[in-house]
Amino acid sequence: MFDIENPVHWLVAVLALTAVGLLLLVFFNPEARERRRRERNHRRVVSKAKRPTVSLAVKTGTEKKER
Repeated sequence: MFDIENPVHWLVAVLALTAVGLLLLVFFNPEARERRRRERNHRRVVSKAKRPTVSLAVKTGTEKKER
């Protein structure tokens, strides 16, 4: 089924495994995980629910404009 004596197949396999290993290393390192978490926490909140929104009684430090 596999021609294990062909050096081209070995070279392709080693290159493919190296590429997969580097991608996993870059994707799962602590800095990348922290960056993804920070991006996720700073995204806009979009709610598709058709219900009343909840407003919290929190002072944000900004003044409301008078109408």
